[in-house]
Amino acid sequence: MIALLAMLLMAGSGVLLLGRYLSRRGVRLTYRCIRSIAEYVVAPSAERLPHIRSGLSLVAFAEAVAFVAERLCDEADEQMREIVRYYALDSRLLLMAERANSTRRAYLLALLARMPLDASLLRRIEKMMDDTDEDVRLYALMCCFAIDERVAVRHLCRFGRRLSRFEACELLPKVCRYADAVAWTPLLRSEDYNLALLGICIVRRYSIIESETDLHNIIGGTHRSLQYDALCALAELQCDLSTTHIRHWIQQQETAVRHAVCRHLVRTGYSLRSAKRILGREERGLFEQMLNTYKRHIG
Repeated sequence: MIALLAMLLMAGSGVLLLGRYLSRRGVRLTYRCIRSIAEYVVAPSAERLPHIRSGLSLVAFAEAVAFVAERLCDEADEQMREIVRYYALDSRLLLMAERANSTRRAYLLALLARMPLDASLLRRIEKMMDDTDEDVRLYALMCCFAIDERVAVRHLCRFGRRLSRFEACELLPKVCRYADAVAWTPLLRSEDYNLALLGICIVRRYSIIESETDLHNIIGGTHRSLQYDALCALAELQCDLSTTHIRHWIQQQETAVRHAVCRHLVRTGYSLRSAKRILGREERGLFEQMLNTYKRHIG
């Protein structure tokens, strides 16, 4: 814990990445707030916390809280909740979000999603799931996951569009925070694209070898948009890919997809002998070329 806090105190350069909507003064405020929060986590005392006098100070402090909460995870969850309650930070930011335009609303919701939230805010956040702005809906969904994952899954089922892989990865930290409560099997077997994609992301993050059968079923099933993701997950789990339906699936794909499969097999450590049992004649030569290039880079 102490080592991690020391890292936070040296995170001045990292704060610059957070200040998308902050001036230079706001970034400096955020850095000072990170120091105050780190000291509070070590020795909780209200005297260590800064006074917030303006909207700029509030957002800068919220950036600091989100920054520390993400990196300490559950190690200091209670202290972070105390800080949020002490300033009523979540309700004040949500009020600002309700009054803001779409771009700033999405930014404020993204901040909220990275810190502990009070369950009483769930109804107000759910109303933003009907916003016309896609980013607002996405970050409102992340806030729902931070409060109640069951409610969030229901909203994900009626999200209105398919999540991109990047958006699924954005959601993943919130889902995995409650990994014990989220069963990956029904997600993988779901007919809903977004739930199945989230299931694949969980499997890849935790290297769940027991998911092999379900991943094979996706490749041989109707989720055409998820078949490549399922194949990548199988490759990362070092599963046997020399089955008939996988070889047939690869042969049916466009050239760009077959080349992408070759690149992924190289990255995940498949040997030339293993690849020859999976790939066609054309792809074998490409795989060998990629493998030799990779060896030269790491040699």
